[in-house]
Amino acid sequence: MSDTSQLAPSVVEIQGVVQKYAWGKKGNGSRVGMLSGEGAHLPEIPFAEMWFGAHPSFPSPIISRNLASPKETTKDLLQFISSSQNVTNPPLPFLMKILSVGAPLSIQLHPNKSDAERLHVEQPSHYPDTNHKPELAVALTDVELVCGIRPISEIEEIIKIIPTLKSILPNNSCNQKTSADAIEILRSLFNLPESDRKNIAENILTTESTAPLLFHHLRWIRAAAKKNSMSDPGLIGILLMNHITLSPGECVFIAPGIPHAYMTGDLVECMASSDNVVRAGLTEKFIDTKTFIQLVRYDPLMNPRLQEQRGREKSITFFTPPVPDFKLTRIKDGTVDLANEVKAPAIIMCQLGEATVTQEKENLVWPLQAGRALFVSRFDGPLLLSGTNLDVFIASANDTYSE
Repeated sequence: MSDTSQLAPSVVEIQGVVQKYAWGKKGNGSRVGMLSGEGAHLPEIPFAEMWFGAHPSFPSPIISRNLASPKETTKDLLQFISSSQNVTNPPLPFLMKILSVGAPLSIQLHPNKSDAERLHVEQPSHYPDTNHKPELAVALTDVELVCGIRPISEIEEIIKIIPTLKSILPNNSCNQKTSADAIEILRSLFNLPESDRKNIAENILTTESTAPLLFHHLRWIRAAAKKNSMSDPGLIGILLMNHITLSPGECVFIAPGIPHAYMTGDLVECMASSDNVVRAGLTEKFIDTKTFIQLVRYDPLMNPRLQEQRGREKSITFFTPPVPDFKLTRIKDGTVDLANEVKAPAIIMCQLGEATVTQEKENLVWPLQAGRALFVSRFDGPLLLSGTNLDVFIASANDTYSE
């Protein structure tokens, strides 16, 4: 019989790490600001992200523990996982975030695994790890984003309305409307002199059109122009991408290589544990258009929406992407034995209401209020989540994935 007396605790409370980027919503108008408890006291400060995970950039602090030893000095989840036996094999494969988007984010994409490994070797200061970063996002409020390159036929229709855009067409034509043509349009945009991009952007901003292909895009280009240089390629790049609106509860999955940018809204993200971002505009951070062109994917029929799946209980839903690293479980009511619903390790995060988590074997109870989270390294028998009028998200590895 194995000795379990030296096992690290199977459940620990963790704290989300708040990021106050300029694009975040301000004060308590931000879901991040409200859940962190800081928004009410700092009404003019932007609260952009709250991270829950063990990524080396911002590992979640451990704020309470059932200590196996009074000498325990573990401070964060990365140290806890790395130093503890019988917890889980590091690194933790997933990362969960809450985002509160008040202004357009950078146009970006994420590398696949092999490209991430190469980029980390070539540019470790810009690509800090070797992992890919597929991700999904579930809307908490109405969310708008641009995602994927538009069909070339739509780009040609836009050029009829804004003729100065014709200079971004390769050889002034796209006869085949292939993936190579779409990528050449982007390459042409990035290679334009700054003065030409500025002139095109100014022309876009003076365009008045109610055409469905332009209406939402013009709105967000005007918003982005308030915070970015007029020569920023992202101001034009927004026009080349599909506009998507998510109602609360709807989900998108963004695979490696798919360009995207969130425009507004509050959402929960779940992703492979990585901070590798290849940016092409709308940011003061490092822009790498050369790598962006190398990695970008063009899929004119792309549908990024990911349908929820119902659990055995009507209060449980699952979002299961086509990757092994993560899935997201959502629980809204009742009493649920988490050991029956998810595999450890898992992060349990409450974003609305109050719940309790009970480990019956050890007779331990954790209150789980909005903005608080638990890390579960393994299930030592039943682990009961109970509450009403709540909204709990659980990140875990995707145990249903098969190639």
